[in-house]
Amino acid sequence: MGTYEQCKNIDLENGEHPASKAITLSSANVFWTSSPVVGYPDVAWSAYFLRGGVGYDLRNNLGHALRLVRAGQLLGGEAALEFANEKADRIAAVERRRVGEEARRKELAQQRAEETERQRIADERQRIAGDRQRAEEERQRQVEQAKERKRLADFRKSLREGDDTNCGPVIEAKGKLVKVSFAIANYGNEHWVKREQILSPDYGCRFVNGQYQSE
Repeated sequence: MGTYEQCKNIDLENGEHPASKAITLSSANVFWTSSPVVGYPDVAWSAYFLRGGVGYDLRNNLGHALRLVRAGQLLGGEAALEFANEKADRIAAVERRRVGEEARRKELAQQRAEETERQRIADERQRIAGDRQRAEEERQRQVEQAKERKRLADFRKSLREGDDTNCGPVIEAKGKLVKVSFAIANYGNEHWVKREQILSPDYGCRFVNGQYQSE
């Protein structure tokens, strides 16, 4: 294809191929190349199609022709640069994915650690609450036992003839002993029991071989 002024009217849509026009439009059959002369930005290399060989000239020389090749074709340096940019983009995309996945892994690990810590705290609070409850129950039990011991001590101290006990009525009270009326086969109906062991009527009475068994 020739210079811009020479070939601007070529009808590409109707099948006129620029390569066929280029030979006839260029009197010298000299065609521009896309390669600039290093150090001279206004000068470019040219090729001689009929006799072969290369040369160079100012870019504003309208005597040279152009020949269309592939649309969007990149120069060697430009192609390498584009390839390098694409490679860099792919590497950057892979790195972004790696960084994103690493961030998600760290986030999941942090969430698991936080959940584990929350569960540990909840378990510890439950354990402390259980210990407090058991301690309170034990305290209440000891309080009740102390009350019961005092009640029994007062009961034993005040025993008189005719008072009811866990083993029947008192027949006689003498110092540290009380005699109660309680029928036991082969052991009679009257039995001496230590005052400190006798119980109130709401307890049961138990003798083994004629001997009173305290609780």
